[in-house]
Amino acid sequence: MLLLPLLWAGATAAFPFRAPHDLLPRDNITSDSDSWQIVAADKQSARASLLKETGWLVPPELLPSNDTLDVTSWAFTSGWFTDLELEITEATASDVVERIASGEWTATQVLEAVGKRTVAAQQLVNPLTEIAFDRAFQRAAELDAHFEQTGCVVGPLHGLPISLKDQFQLKGLDSTIGYVSFANKPADVDSTLVSALEAAGAIPGFVKTNIPPGLMADVTVNNLFGRTVNPFNRGVGTGGSSGGEGALVGSHASFIGVGTDIGGSIRFPAINAGLWGLRPSVGRCSYQRVANSLRGQEAVQSTCGPLGRSPADLRLFMSTLAAQNTFLQDPVVLPIPWREEQEQLPEKLSFGWTMGDGAFQPAPPLQRAMYETRKALEALGHEVVEYIPAGLPEAQALVTSMFRADGSVQYEHDIDSSGEPWIPQVLNLMRPVPEKERPTVNDSWALVEQRQRFATQFLADWEETKNITCTGRPIDALIMPVQSFPALPNEFEDDLPAGYANLSPMLDLTTGVFPVTRVDPAIDTVNASFVPISDADKNNQAKYDDPERWRNVPVGLQLIGRRLEEEKIVTLLEVVQKALKK
Repeated sequence: MLLLPLLWAGATAAFPFRAPHDLLPRDNITSDSDSWQIVAADKQSARASLLKETGWLVPPELLPSNDTLDVTSWAFTSGWFTDLELEITEATASDVVERIASGEWTATQVLEAVGKRTVAAQQLVNPLTEIAFDRAFQRAAELDAHFEQTGCVVGPLHGLPISLKDQFQLKGLDSTIGYVSFANKPADVDSTLVSALEAAGAIPGFVKTNIPPGLMADVTVNNLFGRTVNPFNRGVGTGGSSGGEGALVGSHASFIGVGTDIGGSIRFPAINAGLWGLRPSVGRCSYQRVANSLRGQEAVQSTCGPLGRSPADLRLFMSTLAAQNTFLQDPVVLPIPWREEQEQLPEKLSFGWTMGDGAFQPAPPLQRAMYETRKALEALGHEVVEYIPAGLPEAQALVTSMFRADGSVQYEHDIDSSGEPWIPQVLNLMRPVPEKERPTVNDSWALVEQRQRFATQFLADWEETKNITCTGRPIDALIMPVQSFPALPNEFEDDLPAGYANLSPMLDLTTGVFPVTRVDPAIDTVNASFVPISDADKNNQAKYDDPERWRNVPVGLQLIGRRLEEEKIVTLLEVVQKALKK
């Protein structure tokens, strides 16, 4: 039997996670037990060969030791990068496109710096699935030639490398979405979003990034590419399912990454890696020709959006994409331009403040982030009012039922057809239902009807918040945690309660996320006076038993608006950014 390599040679007990090949297969798997491992070994070997060809692999003696958890400063202390490479990779996307447009940097220079840092990130935190440097450098050369000949940029993203979650199709490359059974089936056409970004001058898909199998987990580990870990603390993950993007952009090896979100998959990785992110409403970004699980399920829809290093970068991505008129190719995209008038905000803003979901209380680092954000906004003269939307635990149960409306038949087929074992967190959520117990069509319709009633009541309740604000207007946005804990430790096999995150996809609410702080064990101590709401809350909080486990892990929050409020939410993120800087 072939054994897949760990993330780095000589991994020690400092990284107490279970490697994918150690997971036990399900009892009903009848395929050749070695066949999936051969496929996985071949995929990893191909990836390793492409990385070696770059000439950028970091010599082992320059890499940090395996027990070094925080590797975010390594780029500055290793001596591996030139001053220019560090200057380029530490810039924001907005700065990069300006300096390329001015002629200070070329697209090729930027791509070389990013590529070198990406290879190092792979050696440190394992964020990659597919490598497309050849295509990217060809594109960079074309862009540089155009600029040299005309003195003009192709578009607002001229020369900007953008990484893509594995779901997005690049012609000639796989989009396995973590399934062994999807390997060696390269796409014959690019995703519509990829083509739109290229038309705007970007270099999309220089690499694609890691995900859990079928995307439905809050960790990023699979049997093909292994586990992605967090650059701020390699003992924990970056969340899922866009965890590879979180790790890559958080390592400053990409300026903007494109993720997707059906239950928190942009928001978890962004906050766990100290990033800004946006979950747009469905129809603002093209999802056409994107590999997916839950295919055909429309009760709760996935959407795609950016993870970046500033609100300005989110605006750059979204406004540029809106101008590409992808609604002419993708019937789901709405013909809505970027509406600058929606960025005009009242002088005094009112924010709802939701400490928990009524069922599970956040761990101490999340509570500190909530209080710090409240204090910062109030210091700028804004209003923050306590408000917990009704029915959040019920929303969690409803969304989970929608995800499993087919009894997980499709999921079971896509995993079991290769004989690969199930990842525990995926099995927790998507465990197959016996045939006689599977939901009926009427059951599915009833779930949609419940969601519609919930959405109607939610909007009515939001409007009623005008009675608790001093502005006489409803709240402008809702601030709450995305999850009850900081990033999951690698050895955890349980899921965290997801009620915090599922409200936005269930109601298709525009939602941004922002970084606040990092876990400090000296401050974020175990709450000795904690009073649980329930036994489940008690058991969940008990997992926060050793704050040292989360040392230095970024902590962020989400900012929830109403549907199709992307312009407003990005602008509100800038308000939060200003407040937290002060």
